[in-house]
Amino acid sequence: MVDNIVISDIILSVPVQQAADSKLAAQQAAQQAEFNRQKAQKDAETTAINAQAAAAANAAKTQSLTPNVLCQNFIDALREIKPTTILSAGPCGATSTSSVQIQVPAGR
Repeated sequence: MVDNIVISDIILSVPVQQAADSKLAAQQAAQQAEFNRQKAQKDAETTAINAQAAAAANAAKTQSLTPNVLCQNFIDALREIKPTTILSAGPCGATSTSSVQIQVPAGR
């Protein structure tokens, strides 16, 4: 009576080897396709989460932009660029029908 048999160096016929190779390639392609599908789904979820976070941040920023804050940002920007003339219907009280023109001495 034989309890164990070890078979090594199996040589398959060309058609059988080609069929096995084709099956293996098909399985690998299916696995790659599933991986790509899962990755695309995760990427889409990440994009949606990032978009929701950006929307929430923008909403918070929009709510914090009061007229006084906008006016101060406008003044701060003018301090940085140091213009010689300011013609503005800007955020500091002027309306679209009235504008403010300020001459700033050169060299300031």
